[in-house]
Amino acid sequence: MGVISKFQIPYAVGPLYFRESLKADIFRNPFQKCPIFDRFLYGEKAVIKLVHRRLVVIDPEKSLRNEVENPEHFVFRIAVGEKHKEQDTFLVLNSSTLNNFAGRLIKESSRLSTLRVVFVRMDTNADLFFDKVQELNAPDLLQKLFRVTDGQQINRILNAWYERREDATIASAYVEGDDLVLQACDLKRYRVKFEDLPGLAGLSSFQRRKLQIDENGNHVFWPGRNVSVDLDVVRYKADNSFRRGKVMDALSDYTEFLGEAIRKVMSKRRLTQAELRSGGGPAERHLYRIERGEQGLTSAMIDRLSRAHGLSSMAYVEELISACDEIVEERAVGDF
Repeated sequence: MGVISKFQIPYAVGPLYFRESLKADIFRNPFQKCPIFDRFLYGEKAVIKLVHRRLVVIDPEKSLRNEVENPEHFVFRIAVGEKHKEQDTFLVLNSSTLNNFAGRLIKESSRLSTLRVVFVRMDTNADLFFDKVQELNAPDLLQKLFRVTDGQQINRILNAWYERREDATIASAYVEGDDLVLQACDLKRYRVKFEDLPGLAGLSSFQRRKLQIDENGNHVFWPGRNVSVDLDVVRYKADNSFRRGKVMDALSDYTEFLGEAIRKVMSKRRLTQAELRSGGGPAERHLYRIERGEQGLTSAMIDRLSRAHGLSSMAYVEELISACDEIVEERAVGDF
């Protein structure tokens, strides 16, 4: 697996191990095989696992009941019942049904705030339905439609919602030009250039389209090649707010080194305290307080530091984390 190091993306659900050869872009999460944790440890105490509420699956044609995995996790109905309107709800229909009942479906769905996904099995052309959606100005419903091309997709999405991992599990993946597009089970899409993922940049157009999704939706992979990508990697590249949250979490692991790391980056950039201050950076007393653990490094302060260094906030934080890693390694060597 090569050299293992923690870098850039912090561990939110466990350590993320990176292959150095892929420059931290392709990684393996040792907990990915565990869709949820039964418990987690806080000190010496175990915390009781979350209680899951069954999901409601509206299946008027009764086409899914015998196909779904873990049927005990779901309540199957042919129509929406009053007592289930507060639960996460999923609708399964054939495209021919959509064509026949588009108006009624749109009207009923607009009143159901807990409708998460409408699975559409494409047994005919659904143009009438989409025309109706446009005519009735129902963009919210359009965003909840999921065209089923593989029976496993429904199971993957339903199980992800049940396990509360809908934003971390891959529902579908496809190639569009030079882009890799992953759709999470909450139906949000994330797009990244192949060239932005060093482990994938060398794939030919033909090879790119050979991608597959693993059974649990944890990652996409290319058969015959020792490389895979999970949703966090693509979100880290494509979603600025997600990336910022990850790096801020990473910084929290280095609290005791941040003051020294700030000065290390300043030294690397040949930036004096006076130049830092004139560039809009914090006063020296704030750096002393960070070094002594009396003050945290806030997003606002990172923005000020990055501007003073002439860097974007993300670029500055990455340099800061790299400096923290160097400090940790230097101290580890000094202990021997």
